[in-house]
Amino acid sequence: MKLTKLIMILLLLSVISMAQTVTAPTNLKATIVGPNATKLQAVSLTWEYGQVTTKVGFNIYKRMGALSDTTPFVKIGETPLKTFIDPIEPGKIFSYYVTAVVNKVESDSSNNVEIEIVPPVIAFGKISGNLYDDSSKAPIAKGNVSFIPTTVKPPSMDISGMAVMTDGNGNFTARLRTGDYFIYSSAHGYFGEFYDNVKNIQNATKVTVNAGDSLVFGIGLAKIVPPVNYTVSGWVKDASGNPLKANLTAFIANKPHDPSCWNMSYPSRTDSLGNYVIKRVRPGDTIVVYADPMNHAFLPQYYNGKTTFSTADRIGITGNVTDINFTLAAKPVYNNGISGTVTDSAGTTIVKGAVYVYQKDNNNKFSFKGKAQTDTVTGSYSFTNLVPGQYILLAEGRGYVPSFFKYDGTTTMNWKNADSVLVTETSLVSGINFNLKAHIPNVGGGFVFGIVKGNDGSTLPGTLNYMVDASGNFADYSVTDLDGSYMIGSLDAGSYTMVSTLVSFQNAQKNLSVDYSNNSALNVDVSLNPNSTTGINGNAAVISGYELRQNYPNPFNPSTIISYQIPQNSFVTLKVYNILGNQVATLVNEQQTAGNHNYNFKANNLASGVYIYKLTAGSFTAVRKLTLLK
Repeated sequence: MKLTKLIMILLLLSVISMAQTVTAPTNLKATIVGPNATKLQAVSLTWEYGQVTTKVGFNIYKRMGALSDTTPFVKIGETPLKTFIDPIEPGKIFSYYVTAVVNKVESDSSNNVEIEIVPPVIAFGKISGNLYDDSSKAPIAKGNVSFIPTTVKPPSMDISGMAVMTDGNGNFTARLRTGDYFIYSSAHGYFGEFYDNVKNIQNATKVTVNAGDSLVFGIGLAKIVPPVNYTVSGWVKDASGNPLKANLTAFIANKPHDPSCWNMSYPSRTDSLGNYVIKRVRPGDTIVVYADPMNHAFLPQYYNGKTTFSTADRIGITGNVTDINFTLAAKPVYNNGISGTVTDSAGTTIVKGAVYVYQKDNNNKFSFKGKAQTDTVTGSYSFTNLVPGQYILLAEGRGYVPSFFKYDGTTTMNWKNADSVLVTETSLVSGINFNLKAHIPNVGGGFVFGIVKGNDGSTLPGTLNYMVDASGNFADYSVTDLDGSYMIGSLDAGSYTMVSTLVSFQNAQKNLSVDYSNNSALNVDVSLNPNSTTGINGNAAVISGYELRQNYPNPFNPSTIISYQIPQNSFVTLKVYNILGNQVATLVNEQQTAGNHNYNFKANNLASGVYIYKLTAGSFTAVRKLTLLK
């Protein structure tokens, strides 16, 4: 018991001894920091402490008032450093002292300091003036005049307390701190502008306000005059005078595309009587009107009875235009067509887009014939009542890489690698499916726009224009409209190569640079030259031998494509036999020109099983197997 008491006494003496060894901080000083009127002010406290110890902390105490006041000191912070910053309110007096803390034992207080925070002197100047109508010089009441400090990065008009409203005589007055400003004026019914008469802040004139200034400005605004618009009207009928439902488009043919307002056409639609009105057509426009019948048994037409944009009649707009009428001719009736689906590369996600079709003419050249939108639920598309012949197809959809059709399911943006689809008067070619590769669309603010024409000046609809970035990655694309116009948007800043490709034309490439600071919108017109050769899926100029290719798809049901090539004009037969050697079909039996050829074999009347198809061309003979599975 005596030993326990002795230990407790020793511990108490030890604590008392330790408390006596914790010395107080010395030489406490207080200074004001942040005297600039645009920044917060604060008191900076510094002190000295010479005791050597492994760990020491400091408590900071503050009084709201002078040292002679009786208000209590309050602890406001702790720090291991020998400095402390205390944000304060200007125009008041404060007192401070500091203590040291070692092993939870606090020292006596340091010397006390007192400091008075004198509010900074803020200098002002005045800007006044009058806001008036540029044309009539009449004052503009209830207009807004904003003063934007040039120190804001980037300059912004959303600066609280920097805007004033004009009175009934258009006068305004603003008391501003000294500094540099941009002035922005606006009013209902007028175009807003920066001083001095510019649209954007980058070109605005800086106004400097010094202490005691009294600056005066007269600012005129241009009134917004609503444009005078006109209408174009007429009807769409068949040869018997029956009204037809049709979509009408008036393309602007005399103006370059305006990046500030991508509106280069006016749409309309006929009513139940076949009448239509195209509204809000601007004076000075020269338009080309196109009628696209909803009943695909009729041929589309440009005004006046023309089949191409280049040859269509031009209509100058100086007032309302009437009697722009269309009598549409019926298509020859063919019970044929091409159909399929457009999905992603996995074949699971529906692609919302369009399929473009190009037809081979008598000169072995392919030309654009039309497009079909994909069904938003099934991804399916179809073309019906086609002129018999060979066709190439291109599919596209936002967020995917466009591709020409290939039977093996691979994708290509080179039309020379495409497979042609043969359509007879009665063939309904199905299964022409596309599996497009997805890509992440850009989200930038740059875009490229323009017109694609042939070297003869004719516009070229159906041209695929796509961008490749500096790393060789696909960026975005656009397919030209009927007037040959295109726009590729949402481009990030950087260097690109734009490739323009159209079936039967040579590709064109242009190197471009998108720079948001001065050329985020690029007007790039393209001229394409006709291709010297017409080979599809293998150029005819480089065919050096005979070849019979494996049918695709295989196995199939009920149709498949048989492809072959011949290096010279030959009499060709293509026949199908069963496994017993009996002939079951003759597919080709005619003289053919050198090149690549495709045949759509429909086996609706045959039973499931293995068959042999045999090609004979001159002295060349080849056979392959195909499998029909029903």
